[in-house]
Amino acid sequence: VYANLSIPNVSITLSGNSILSSNANAATNGVIRVNSSNITVQSGSRLSGGSWWDMGSATVTLHDGAIANMNFWEARSTTTRFILGASGFTTITPNNLYGSSAPSTQSYVVDFANYTGSSTTLTLVDYTGINFASLNATSFLTGNFSYLNTGGYSGSMSWNATTNAIQLSIAELN
Repeated sequence: VYANLSIPNVSITLSGNSILSSNANAATNGVIRVNSSNITVQSGSRLSGGSWWDMGSATVTLHDGAIANMNFWEARSTTTRFILGASGFTTITPNNLYGSSAPSTQSYVVDFANYTGSSTTLTLVDYTGINFASLNATSFLTGNFSYLNTGGYSGSMSWNATTNAIQLSIAELN
């Protein structure tokens, strides 16, 4: 647990219900900066707490069942990878999305290798609020999207402006 932490250019894997957290709150402006790092959060493990998580140029890999419930998730040229489970993905719930770079600088990767479900729409990330003036359903689509190990499925990500959520539509291919 850290009040302010800078961990640039490292690789961290959280497993076995591990927690990487800041003990600061919004009043103390505690920040965790993971600039240019690779952070992997496996099922049951958590990115948590504090005021601010600066994800600048980081790659954050979230496995189905990972938890991310910090106050602010700052998207700044971030690559976010979602590793689906057999039946989908457990929604992560950071409180607020803060965008300090254009939606076109964000990258999203979805890995279908474990997925065995049917056609559906999954909510991958559900924010309580946003402070990202240039983000809307159209600008979200200017980001970079990759879909890996799709097998008999196709995927399409979207921004739901009504619920402040990143969604994944999955279609079974015939």
